[in-house]
Amino acid sequence: MSSGSGAVSSEGFWILADRGRAVWLPPRGRGNGLSAYAWLKIAEVPADWVDAIFAALASEGVAAWAAERDTMLVRSRRLRRRLFSSDSAWCLYVDSLARGRAEIVLLSELPNLRR
Repeated sequence: MSSGSGAVSSEGFWILADRGRAVWLPPRGRGNGLSAYAWLKIAEVPADWVDAIFAALASEGVAAWAAERDTMLVRSRRLRRRLFSSDSAWCLYVDSLARGRAEIVLLSELPNLRR
């Protein structure tokens, strides 16, 4: 792999660049402290759920990264309101090799977060 670039695997997952995380991951995001070779966007969640999800995923050894969804790519404020129910949604990425475990964690944690 060349310096400073990522590559796409045959399955369509983005893989690690030389800086320790895939360069395509949103730069203003944050992670749960674990790293992964390949990342997969798995969900969009409210901002106030991110810390609880990070803790649950980390306890199962699943690397996670989250960043605010960039709604400003849609210029029209009216269209943004129609397309996105909440401007505070965060995109959640997980280790692609741990997708199954991540889904199990999310399915068990989401009912608790909705209360």
